Amino acid sequence: MENKLNCLNTEESLKVLAPVSELLEQLKPSFIQKPNELVVTESTKSVTGLKFDGSKPKISLIPAEAINEMAIAFTYGASKYAADNFKNGVAYRRLLDAALRHILAISNNEDLDSESGNTHIGHALASLAMLAYMMKNRPEFDDRYKGGGGPQNK
Repeated sequence: MENKLNCLNTEESLKVLAPVSELLEQLKPSFIQKPNELVVTESTKSVTGLKFDGSKPKISLIPAEAINEMAIAFTYGASKYAADNFKNGVAYRRLLDAALRHILAISNNEDLDSESGNTHIGHALASLAMLAYMMKNRPEFDDRYKGGGGPQNK
């Protein structure tokens, strides 16, 4: 049996392929369900890869200056203690106290920490970042006041 498409001329081939092209055009809107899932660019009319990240936090919204200052403070801490030392566990109150000391220094017009020479804002952000890590990964170090007079409230 001979392949029918091989025997068709160009005009006949276009007639055979037209329904397929129409079907593809009809299906195109069903591919686009959510933002960031499918992107068709106007200039090329090409489809880029799928990326299902619409509900993920947009880290790029954090100002680079904040990330940089925090990184400077973490680098200082790594040289003073050890890289990732805080992951061994630090009481929540110690981290809160450190952050608040740096925030109070900022409120008193002091920009630079006298010990490290780095910014207070960087140290405050680093302390809060470590606290965020502890709250998510090390709840056993939560020593915040919970009411009552038990041993956890010393």
